[in-house]
Parts: sequence; structure tokens; C-alpha cells
Amino acid sequence: MAMQMGLHRNSQLFPTLSHFEVESRARLWATVVELYLPSLLDNSLPTLADFEAVDAEAPSNINDSDLTDGLITKAPEALDERTTDVSIQLLLLKSQNLRLRAIRILSDVRLQTSYEMVVDLANQLRSACTDVAEFFQSRASYLDPETAFHRKYIDMYLRRHILLLHRPFMLQAQKDPLFYLSRKTCLESCMIIASYTDEIKLPSTEPDDFSNLMVHGSGHFRGGLSLDVIVTLAFELITQLQEDGPSRAPGQPSYDPARELAQAARKPIIVRLEHIREQLFQIIALGNPSLKRSGIISALLAYIKALEAGENAKAAFYDAIRECMEKCLELLKDHLAAHTPQAREPTDKILALADHFEIDFDTLDMDAFMDPLNLFSAPALDGDSGSFSF
Repeated sequence: MAMQMGLHRNSQLFPTLSHFEVESRARLWATVVELYLPSLLDNSLPTLADFEAVDAEAPSNINDSDLTDGLITKAPEALDERTTDVSIQLLLLKSQNLRLRAIRILSDVRLQTSYEMVVDLANQLRSACTDVAEFFQSRASYLDPETAFHRKYIDMYLRRHILLLHRPFMLQAQKDPLFYLSRKTCLESCMIIASYTDEIKLPSTEPDDFSNLMVHGSGHFRGGLSLDVIVTLAFELITQLQEDGPSRAPGQPSYDPARELAQAARKPIIVRLEHIREQLFQIIALGNPSLKRSGIISALLAYIKALEAGENAKAAFYDAIRECMEKCLELLKDHLAAHTPQAREPTDKILALADHFEIDFDTLDMDAFMDPLNLFSAPALDGDSGSFSF
């Protein structure tokens, strides 16, 4: 609709427009594109619009109050010279073409893309992340505290592109060390994105706006709580453990400095995953029946710890799924009882029927689920499936 209205065309093609109308068109088009691109990234869809035909000019760096009905009352300045109501929009606009290129690479299977092209594009996106950090840091003394939301969101959003660009090559790094850079980049991106979950401390602390976005959002809004981050971090841990070999062979000393060092290096990743798992349980306790992430992270963590201890990883995986589902069931029952006490008795009768339909994990082929490689079935794992997903 925006293109049908001609918002994507240069306003010089419409000489009768006032300065106010020209500026309004530029801001509206920039907003429409920013609303459109995340949906493509979340759902792995190609761009339907022909952005090659877009020649709309960027919005001017002026405050809303400087716009009047017929003219602009103050001359626009460069983004680096002045902070205005539209500065955040201009900051996003600087990386828009990079994000468009990333979406084309991720969604078009016919597009022949070299590893060098991906590395170059990812490096440009990393530079964009640095620009975002510098923008907010240089203005920290006078920016509104609420702008912390914008800083975290833009950084998380850009790093998600980097993660998805490098992830196919990260998977190849297991067999070809030439792609180790992708493995390192994916780990770095995920650890930074996951670090934003440190401020989520349910149920003791009321989450801020950005934490609320991750808790209640879907798709890329989940940030560090997303399956993309969870599975990539778990994949890195499992890869490290497989590279290190068995935990301790018979006859080996119980203390091995090299293994202790490797275990210490893995600990920050495990601690972060454990925090994410706990917060996912707390989200379920709020009444959100989204169990998929909790089940996967619980099973993968149990699998990782069993590998690390030299125990039966397969049994630990199965046990973790059982325990997770039982815990989630109790959390949902407690939430239902607390909010609708009169519904507790009939609900218990219905849930009691589940005892007659226990899942026999021994009869299922669960090996596929224990390999994180099989969880990377799409460019984006979470998609936009809403909150009611197993």
C-alpha cells in the first residue's frame, strides 16, 4: 500500500508538495520499511517489494516541533551534530541496506553467495553495532534513560542478522576448520544477545520495558530467550565436549589441568543457559503455555552436563524432558488455581487423564533431538508462531 501511494519515490517528482508533506512522506516510508523487514527475517521470507526502484530521500534530522503546516522552521542538521526526535530512525536507516542484503541471502536459496561475501557483510553489520554503541555512549549525559531500550533493541536486532548469516557456516566448521570464524562469530553474537536476559529476574523483580519485550514477544523480539540463541550456545558446548573427547578414561588421574581449564571456559555459557531456563520456567508460571523452549533447553543442558561428567547422556536427556514437562504442568496448574480457583477441581480431573497416556520415550527415536544440528532446520528457529506453541 505504501508503494501504491508512491511513498517510495523521491518527493521531487511531486513538485506541489509542501515541505511538511515531503518530510512526512519520508518519515512514513522509513517507518513502513522498518516494520516490514523484521517480519521477513522472522519468517525467512524473500522481499516482495522491489527495493531497487526505491529512491525516497531520508528524513531530515529535525524535531517534530520544528515541522509546521507549510514549512520547516529550522534547518536540518547531520545526525552527528544534533539529537532529535528522528535520530533513532536515522540510526536504523544507516544499516537498512545491509539488513536488506542479509535478508536476500537468508531467504533466496537460488542466490549464489560466497563465504567471503557473507564475512564482509557480517563485518559491516558489526561496524553498525559499534556505531550504535558510540551514538548512545557519546550522548549518555543528556539522553533520556528510556533510550536504553532503543540501544539494546537495535544492537540485538543487528546481531541477529550476523548470527543467521554465519550459522550455516558454523555448522560446517565441525568438518572444515576454515569456517571456524563463523563458529566464533555465532558464539560472540549469542553471548551478547543472551547478556540482555541478565536483567530479567522473575519473579523477584518487575522487568523493564526491554525485558518485557523479550518475555512477552515472539520472533526476534524474544532476544536472548529465543531458540536461535539457546540452540546455538548448546551446539557450541556440545562441539567443545566432542572435541575434548571422553571425560576421563580409566587409569587417568582425576585431576587434569587441561580439562579443568576447558571446563572453566565453558562455565559462563552454561551459567547463561541456566539463567535463561529459569526465566523460561517463570514465564510459564505467569500462565504462558509455551513449553517448547523450556523442554529443549532443559534436555540440552542435561545432555551437556552428562557428557561433561562422563555419564549416560541419552538417559539424562530423557529424564530432563520428563522432569521439565512435569514441572511445567505443575506451574500451569498453580497459575490456573491462583487466577481461577473455582476451575481447579474440574481441571485436575481433566489433567489426571494424562496419567493414563504416559509417553514411553524408549519406544521413540529421540536421537535426532539430541543432535543440535537437527534443530537448525530453518534460517530462524522461532519464527512468529505466537505464544501457544509446544
